[in-house]
Amino acid sequence: MKEIIEKNLELMRSSKKGGMSELLCNESLGGNAGVYKNCSCAGANFYYDKNTGEIIYFGNIQSVPKDIVNNYEQHYFRVALDLWKDKTYIVNFKAPTEASKKAKQTLEETVKEFNSKYGFQD
Repeated sequence: MKEIIEKNLELMRSSKKGGMSELLCNESLGGNAGVYKNCSCAGANFYYDKNTGEIIYFGNIQSVPKDIVNNYEQHYFRVALDLWKDKTYIVNFKAPTEASKKAKQTLEETVKEFNSKYGFQD
């Protein structure tokens, strides 16, 4: 599980196509995702392996390769952005119901690690 969490964190910090940082640069803030502790939020859609919890790709359906859309499950993170501190924080994560127990645990641990290493204080 540790190896998958590290891969997930790397993809979340990536500014390359399919990375969460790249996606967030192109998302509008506020809107449906709202505000958290005076910070605007954005939704970060991702595709993941429902058996392992490995995150495969971040993106909105129209920009995700079809083979990923067809072979993986979709979920999202609600991400608060503190633009003054250049930090992010994943807010109120709920594991997807269709994920296996192992996948849920992996995704929950990924969020915990991300917020601990890279997030602003809750």
